[in-house]
Amino acid sequence: MKVSVDYSVTAPNLPNTMTQDQAKAFFEETYTEILKAWMEAWTLHTKQLNHPYLKPSCRAHIIQNLAFGFAQATICKPNGENVRMEVMNQQLIRFGSRVIVGFKKLNDETFTPHVHSTKRSRRFYGQQPLPIIGEMPRLVCGLKINEDWTDVIGCYLMHPKNERDHNWVLNLSTGCSDIDLNQEKFEFEDNEQFFTAPAAAKRFAKKT
Repeated sequence: MKVSVDYSVTAPNLPNTMTQDQAKAFFEETYTEILKAWMEAWTLHTKQLNHPYLKPSCRAHIIQNLAFGFAQATICKPNGENVRMEVMNQQLIRFGSRVIVGFKKLNDETFTPHVHSTKRSRRFYGQQPLPIIGEMPRLVCGLKINEDWTDVIGCYLMHPKNERDHNWVLNLSTGCSDIDLNQEKFEFEDNEQFFTAPAAAKRFAKKT
């Protein structure tokens, strides 16, 4: 569902809080699908799209769009509660009427997404009311990648407080758990039946 946003409209009020414990319980059955989507995107990037002339910002944009595509193909079932949205040029998944999740590459040190600050982005990440979204809580899911773009440090789900800070962070790569600040590399099982780029691309094509 592609949504055109009229910022002159006042959105209905919805609960705008989700605690860390609530998120652990809420995503208990779906976090693996989100994690797999990111790892499919990373694998596809490293094997087919890792061109030396691509700037990191371009790579980040490619990976987060791939991850969103893989995730929405798995999570957003026809006539289901989970819905694909596009608001403020951001690809989002609305999980029923409970929470909205965006897909972004995360900054190295702060776990926050890299964004170009605007009035609307400040309202989005500041959990302030917006048309269409209302006061529904917004989370950001993304990868942290090492400086050389050779390894994934981790896949995280965070609740932004604003564009540069967060209320809490969960580490999806260790089972939807609290973050390990000393983590240096994300180890995952390289299952050839799932993680190879051709297999990922074939499955995605069937679902879209």
